[in-house]
Amino acid sequence: MFGRMRPSVIMGLFQDGSGAVLNNLGAGIRTTADKGLIWVVARMACDILRTPRCEERIIVLTWLESARLGMYPWQYRMEDAQGNTLVRATASWVISDAEKRTMLSSQFPWLTYDAPEPPEPPMKHPVLLKAPEFTEHSQRCVTYSETDMNGHLTNTRYLDWVCDLLEPDYHRVHPIRFLWVDYRAESLPGEEVPFDWVKEKDILWCRANGKFNAMFRFCETELTNP
Repeated sequence: MFGRMRPSVIMGLFQDGSGAVLNNLGAGIRTTADKGLIWVVARMACDILRTPRCEERIIVLTWLESARLGMYPWQYRMEDAQGNTLVRATASWVISDAEKRTMLSSQFPWLTYDAPEPPEPPMKHPVLLKAPEFTEHSQRCVTYSETDMNGHLTNTRYLDWVCDLLEPDYHRVHPIRFLWVDYRAESLPGEEVPFDWVKEKDILWCRANGKFNAMFRFCETELTNP
């Protein structure tokens, strides 16, 4: 709306990069589906130094770290045309049984890879402070257009849900600087998802019991040209 890329689009581009890597490894979404498996995002964190702007050329970098404890850790970076870092992010993916919806071990003979030498030290998932008392309440219904090939609400749409809690005028002068989401359970088409939230200063906390937890931090100072 204000010429800046939404967080859901940023993370969507990063995940497109992950999909390309997995295809090269022979473990893309269609290959895993044929084996009765699905890729699921367990958590993500994103540090936004500056939001990409309309008509700006960007470069997206993606690399997969070594799997550990059933988790496949991803690292992401977004640069401008001059090579300046705009966004850093990390996400943990798991492989799940498509029918039972249970996480499987990371040890699969058909998914072997050598983790590349990272171009920079990896971004680590932050240790978050305890959320304050939730005072606001909202609810969303999962629609058809919000679902993905796994048959549930796609993970990036949760970011839009959180953003929609605040008025456009706030977003106009307070761009997002950091976000963290922990996914607990899937949300299915037609399902009503109630959640609690609260905003304290520049931080927005959101919790849907059993579904997801999120924390967004915005630029605290109003920007005249954000």
